[in-house]
Amino acid sequence: MVAPARGPVTAQPQRAAPSVPATGPARRHPDRKTAWVIVLLARSREGAVPPPEVLEERLARATREFPLISSRLTSGHWVHAGPPRVSVAGADADPLAIAPVGHFDLRHESPLRIVTSQSNWVLLCAHHFAFDGLGMVSLLRSLLDGASAAAPDYVTRSSPRRPPTDALRRLFRYADPVAPSEWPAPADSFAATKVQVSGPHITAQIARASVLAVGDHNAERGYPLRRAGLSIAIGGVRGEAATYRRVDLRPDQDLEAEVVAAMSESAVPTELAGLPPGAFLLRPLLRRLSDTVLVSNLGRQTLEGIDDLQFYPVARGRSAVAVGAVGRVAGPTTLTLRARDLTPPDATALLERIAERLGTPTASEPAHSAIRAHATDRLAAPPEGFEPSHPV
Repeated sequence: MVAPARGPVTAQPQRAAPSVPATGPARRHPDRKTAWVIVLLARSREGAVPPPEVLEERLARATREFPLISSRLTSGHWVHAGPPRVSVAGADADPLAIAPVGHFDLRHESPLRIVTSQSNWVLLCAHHFAFDGLGMVSLLRSLLDGASAAAPDYVTRSSPRRPPTDALRRLFRYADPVAPSEWPAPADSFAATKVQVSGPHITAQIARASVLAVGDHNAERGYPLRRAGLSIAIGGVRGEAATYRRVDLRPDQDLEAEVVAAMSESAVPTELAGLPPGAFLLRPLLRRLSDTVLVSNLGRQTLEGIDDLQFYPVARGRSAVAVGAVGRVAGPTTLTLRARDLTPPDATALLERIAERLGTPTASEPAHSAIRAHATDRLAAPPEGFEPSHPV
């Protein structure tokens, strides 16, 4: 069971600080199964995670650098309403099994949820409209050491879009999805392992290994991977929500070179920049724009006293498979996989294939777990007024 550290906080809403974007409603997207929640899990054997009351004190201070923590989305504007409370799990709780990854109601709750347990681990779940992975790492560092973090720069940044003909071309030459498990997965599955990855273009290496591993996975199930679609996360402006680049290619092409070239582009694919109201009516057609797999690499990070850091991007779209990576300076990289339609054993097996394509894992850690507590939440319709901000 997860219990709040203390009772809820209420505050008179007021207009948020000028650094918070006064944007219109989040752009809608037809994938209504996705809650758009990214997950960051930090484990420590040294008791480096502060107790809940200290986390809450530091969280309150962090709102100066991260004002969205204490904001609610009201009438298209972020308004101040107080920071969230830290929830406390039992000593033997599996953090991924109890992760609060259900739909956010941004009108009435903060876009951040935090769970901890006896100074051994802390789990951050954030709405992707408010945070990207690097922003979550920056916030986590502030919560662990109490120092001020680099504040996200919420200045609106627009990226040029690829011409609509690019999306039309992919409607007719669409990417094949990852073959789902034979039996429906009750909820999101998570898997993690450690690998040694070095050299240039690490994100491209991971992307290449992911496509080849999916090819093996699909071939075993009689679904050949003829064309792969890769979405590559590109960090936002000092923690702002990430943007994406898209690569569509055959598995026998030079995958690394294609990914490196795509990451250097400034243009965002049309459907990855958001869609207008009513887009959900085109869901059967827009599913063809879905990627095969999403890859998000947070690079190498240093967090004092943290032994294991796991990042799980959003699994969305037709495949609903996302691969995350975060490394430690002079240490291994933790590679993760999150899947909506794969059972935990199938998700673990696919991640092991990716690790094998990268090289021999330094330590196999099949930390897979189905979030059974949130199976119904995941499949339920989003709350009224909820408008996910990121695309398939």
